[in-house]
Amino acid sequence: MLRTLSLLTLQLTLFPLLASAQTEAPSWVEYARSQHTGEPALLPNYSYAGYQFSEQPIPDTRGWLTLQVTDYGAIPDDNLFDDDGIRAAIDAAMAIDQPVVIHFPRGKYVVGVGEERNRSFEINRGHIVLRGEGADEGGTEIYTHEYPDPKLPESPRFHFRPVGAKPRHFDQTVLAKPTGEIPRGSFTLTVDSAKKLSVGQYVTLFHQSKEAIDARLDGLEWHPAWSTGKSGIRIREEHLISAIDGKRVTFKNPVQLGIPAGAGTTEIWPYAPLQEIGVEGIRFSSGWASYPQDFKHHLNHAVDYAYRGMHLTDVANSWIRDCEFDSWNVALVIDNALAVTVENVRFSGKPGHTTTYPRDSYGVLYKDIVNETPTWHALGFRWTNTASVYQNCVMLEDQSIDCHGFHPYANLFDNINGGRFTHNGGAWNAYPNGGQDFTFWNFVHNASAPQTSYDLWSIAQRKLHNYIRPYFVGFRSPGETVTFEDEGLMELKDQEAYPRSLFDAQLQLRLYGAYMSATSSAAGHPAAHANDRDPSTHWISQGDTANQWLQLDLGIEKQVSAVQIQAPWSAAAAFTVEAWIADAWQPIATAPETSLQLTLPLESPIRARKLRLVFKPGQDRDHPIAITQFQANN
Repeated sequence: MLRTLSLLTLQLTLFPLLASAQTEAPSWVEYARSQHTGEPALLPNYSYAGYQFSEQPIPDTRGWLTLQVTDYGAIPDDNLFDDDGIRAAIDAAMAIDQPVVIHFPRGKYVVGVGEERNRSFEINRGHIVLRGEGADEGGTEIYTHEYPDPKLPESPRFHFRPVGAKPRHFDQTVLAKPTGEIPRGSFTLTVDSAKKLSVGQYVTLFHQSKEAIDARLDGLEWHPAWSTGKSGIRIREEHLISAIDGKRVTFKNPVQLGIPAGAGTTEIWPYAPLQEIGVEGIRFSSGWASYPQDFKHHLNHAVDYAYRGMHLTDVANSWIRDCEFDSWNVALVIDNALAVTVENVRFSGKPGHTTTYPRDSYGVLYKDIVNETPTWHALGFRWTNTASVYQNCVMLEDQSIDCHGFHPYANLFDNINGGRFTHNGGAWNAYPNGGQDFTFWNFVHNASAPQTSYDLWSIAQRKLHNYIRPYFVGFRSPGETVTFEDEGLMELKDQEAYPRSLFDAQLQLRLYGAYMSATSSAAGHPAAHANDRDPSTHWISQGDTANQWLQLDLGIEKQVSAVQIQAPWSAAAAFTVEAWIADAWQPIATAPETSLQLTLPLESPIRARKLRLVFKPGQDRDHPIAITQFQANN
């Protein structure tokens, strides 16, 4: 029996209704099929990025023990320096053997003066969260006052790292030596001995050889001055061991670059990161805003590196969210990290040298980032960074992404608005700027030039955008003409590609066996909530029922004999079930209204890869639609 309940009035965040204009990307179809058949695909799996590989939400830490910095002598808005109080609170937190939140009540804290100006606030153990009361006006601000002494070692204002850990330094103790080939995307490898390995252990997979420059080079030459050409591609990937069977070791996250058998050096090293580090709701600002010199690239130490905001070294399963970095020479650096999320963060104020980058890390997810200051090096990747993603980010017109050499590979720019490729950094010997399997998915090139040409590979001169056959899917450049040479893939140029987010689609396919998308979604209620088999979560549309649809992509063509729909409440909205058959949407079932639970059998089974619910206007057009689960039954 169908039951009708009135819907709650919801405050919704607007999301553009562009889904209907998307065109399906053949590379996505191939990838989705490969996850069911086991065949290799052109695109790698980018879905192992973010906190806990995006399999769990960032934790609610309101139940953790909370220390107030004001109890340790840090007083906001008193125009006095708060270094001692903040340092005392950090020391107290590190001395407590349980998870701790260090809370900064609203107001402005001033730090970095005299002898303290070159001394970082160091956090050397995990399960510590710095939390303020919001990065907006009236929230929490931590302001670094003085220009650090350039004669002393460069120190970020906040540094999270194990005791003694240094960026780009690895414990090279050999725990095991892999034997045989390790194909790209592999989870399992064979080692000479697994006696020093254990399930749940974090390790670094290291490899270096000339042979690891894989076949996708397709005739590209290497300059003799490039160190990667002399000593070979270097791979340093952080991994979690999930199983051991004799000499067979299985990783939780896949190897992202193929390692040839018997080539170069392949070893497994220890990796002991801090875990459950968090930073939330704080605006970090500095005296660079009033420093009497504007930025000029490599003019002097002050303009390049004087004010350094935050550095994470050897951390895993950690996060930074709802923060702002205002006026820094180097705002945020993430080194030797695994499975970190940076979410809803704004970079603002006086432009400096570098916005942010992960380096020598695996699976760093930057999500909903706004870079509104014309920093010289904006969003990008450095060194052997891999499996990392920038998703739903915005940059300024003419602002350049930055890949800084020494072979960052298998990284993704996903649904990005703004940016060019002209300020990639790195010395000549560090080339190429970017390595294999670098994908630009629904990237909008936002520049003032009416015409731009990119030669993506050159050994004749320093082009500042040398990439190994990068992939472009859904690349757009409104108001300008952009051409490329030596790209590895160009699909749907000047069109928006389906899926809008490759990362979201790959993640859902991995976790739930299908990908869900919708015409629109209310804030906090994405289409994936109708796909996650969790009865407590729901997809909710933006606005009323008119012209809304919810689409299920099974990844591969399957037999469907019925569709199952669950909702948290029912609404007076009729809908049609459609299937993608013979390159067209065809109706296969109808229902008079959405009910709390409904199974619609088909007159006869069909074979289809995609299904969707298409909603007709309800009696009350002000009410959105809510769906808990949309499933195909065979």
